Amino acid sequence: MRFFPSLGFPKLLILSGVFLFLIYTGLISLAAFGGMQYLAKKDREWTEQIQQHHMLQQTFLEEMNRNEPNFSGFSTKTKIALFNTWLLKRETKSNSGD
Repeated sequence: MRFFPSLGFPKLLILSGVFLFLIYTGLISLAAFGGMQYLAKKDREWTEQIQQHHMLQQTFLEEMNRNEPNFSGFSTKTKIALFNTWLLKRETKSNSGD
């Protein structure tokens, strides 16, 4: 008495299982690779934004050291507030076309 009525049944079951495993593995690989490409693209964008922000900070510090003799004595909070105000004015000027 056989559990499987034909000899081809177990082979077909195993082959279909292997086929499904390969499909799922491929889909997972594609998703992971696409995700890595997306993250690499975002990393480049973020790095570029950070570099631009750093350059703006350097410009601000140079201007403040030149225009404000006591700038080095200001607190960190004051320097940050001044930088944010300076940056906002700069962005407003560039957006208005002045």
